[in-house]
Amino acid sequence: MGSFVLDTSIALKWFLEDETDRAYSLAILQTITDEYRPVVPWLWYYEIANTLLVQVHRKRIAFEKAEVYLSIIDEMVIDIEPPDSSAILKLPRLASFCRETLGIAVSRPVRIQNEAPE
Repeated sequence: MGSFVLDTSIALKWFLEDETDRAYSLAILQTITDEYRPVVPWLWYYEIANTLLVQVHRKRIAFEKAEVYLSIIDEMVIDIEPPDSSAILKLPRLASFCRETLGIAVSRPVRIQNEAPE
């Protein structure tokens, strides 16, 4: 089973239709299977939910759409990495959630998805 670290910004573009580089994020979405699944830090879901709520408050999307988007994510095959308190503070000058994302890539044999899939 292969895996890759999925950044929040990529996943949000699946749902925010007017985002630039949306084709790239949709191509990544198409690669997700039971055998090739994303890994995210435990805080990732809250980042997604918070950003969707901000978009609701800005009237960019309806609240009902945000609920649908979260339910879609709930059904996806995504591995959630628990927090590693000993590693969080060892990566200086990054926000805690960025440290968690980078920490996954450092501690597991996964790749960071930074190019369009073939």
